[in-house]
Amino acid sequence: MSWPQFHFKCRFFTQYLQQGRTIAEAEQQYQNSGLSTLHSNHQLEPAQQSLFERAAVVSNKQVSAGLKVEHSALAYYAGLDLEQKLKASKKYESILNKLYYMVSLALIYIALSSVHKVFVHPVFSEFIAQYPRLNNPYFEAFNMVWMVGLIVSASIIAFSFMISVLIKNMDKIIIQGATQWQKSILPKSILLEVNELNNIITLPIKDESLDSELYKKIHTISELGLDKNIELFSLFNKHTERLEQKVWQMISRMQLLLAPILFCSIAFYIINIYIPIFSIGEVMS
Repeated sequence: MSWPQFHFKCRFFTQYLQQGRTIAEAEQQYQNSGLSTLHSNHQLEPAQQSLFERAAVVSNKQVSAGLKVEHSALAYYAGLDLEQKLKASKKYESILNKLYYMVSLALIYIALSSVHKVFVHPVFSEFIAQYPRLNNPYFEAFNMVWMVGLIVSASIIAFSFMISVLIKNMDKIIIQGATQWQKSILPKSILLEVNELNNIITLPIKDESLDSELYKKIHTISELGLDKNIELFSLFNKHTERLEQKVWQMISRMQLLLAPILFCSIAFYIINIYIPIFSIGEVMS
């Protein structure tokens, strides 16, 4: 999703409303200006366009009712940094780098151990058959440990792929809601933060009859003459940080569970390479 273009369109319409223009006039000028691809070569995606259209309708009603344009729904989305918080976050970049590191180790293990299994292990097996006293527990357990390592490596790759896809599409998940398969993967704590962020982002365009705790609190802020957009920005920042922390904790738990098994498999593989060599050296001597 191109959020910079979405925010620009919101700013464009907000400024036109401040000049006393209508939404229809702003839309016509926007299309004729050639600025619909200022920040991206692609048009807004359906979810973004739907969000914008709802914000435009609500803002038009708000301005008609006497609300200042700078407090409207369009002004809210113009200032809400969805790109930086939901897609280009440094925390998410660190998480992805962590996942890529684990995937690299898993791929290296699969490649090297499989080569050893196919080409080297059979040779040592024939040699040990001729010299039974060279046999050792490490060599006998190689097949089992190799299989365990493959399963763990495949699990790491599959899990990392799914989580990386989820992180790269976090904005869609928050705006549109998690699908059934996403709900089956993500922990409840993450889903709660996703739902909270969805409420914060979409609150300015929701029905005024909405009976929710957040809506009541924001409505009270408006009645006291305070800027509700500022408070929504603050809540948005707080919950995006919480979401990042929850995702980081999930990845850390996965790493604590699977990484030791993978490292032990790699260590066992290295040991299994050198022990037969040393044993052969003893026989030759």
